[in-house]
Amino acid sequence: MGFYNVVNPSSLQTGQPEDVSQVLANFNAIAAVLNGGVDNTNIATAAAIALTKLAPGSAGRVLGMDQTPNAVWVPGMQQIADQTLSTTAQFDFTGLPQTFKHLAIFHHTRSAAAALSDGMNMRPNANSTSNYYNMYIYSTTGTVLSAPQNGVTQAYVQDVTGQTSGAGNWSSGFIFIPSYSVNHTHSWLSMGFAPLQSGSLTLLIAGGLYNVQEPINRILAWCANTPFAFQSGSQMTIYGLG
Repeated sequence: MGFYNVVNPSSLQTGQPEDVSQVLANFNAIAAVLNGGVDNTNIATAAAIALTKLAPGSAGRVLGMDQTPNAVWVPGMQQIADQTLSTTAQFDFTGLPQTFKHLAIFHHTRSAAAALSDGMNMRPNANSTSNYYNMYIYSTTGTVLSAPQNGVTQAYVQDVTGQTSGAGNWSSGFIFIPSYSVNHTHSWLSMGFAPLQSGSLTLLIAGGLYNVQEPINRILAWCANTPFAFQSGSQMTIYGLG
């Protein structure tokens, strides 16, 4: 439907015979617009229509195009939790929503331990049973090594820089957990980089929790060395996908 036009405007001028049919036609045309007859030609570019006027999509959906193509809500990414430590502490995310398919965890961290580097551990749902398996490949000073851990009580997800690694050195990385909200066993993939005083440490780790079938609604992360915590200013953000 195009812009509204007054029907037979000459019949509505002063001194002209009153033609109620023209007034009725005009009101009907206005009613058609008000009752939903609005299309792209009716809306000005500068109208600044509020997003709240759009039909909402479900959690984890963003406005995009399908294969037709039509404008629809498609799977996307949404931040669901974020913590920046104001003191030496662990990360503990509780009450994670179960409305997404996958989790992506990003972190920028530094251990509070007096060490060159420190291990970063994780427990989904704070589960401390001996059912974790970690397989990691790491490179330091040009040497590539690998090592498995089986039947341990936590997931090893990265090495992070410690207090003797140089004041400006911080580590970064991410952890991807597919299908976190289903009542199955879970596995994950993590990757990170830690710049050290005398080199660097790069890791690629695959791990999982076997014999435990439950959705993940909590993520607990801490450091392996005393005081088992991250330095103030460390940040971790969790996104839901799909």
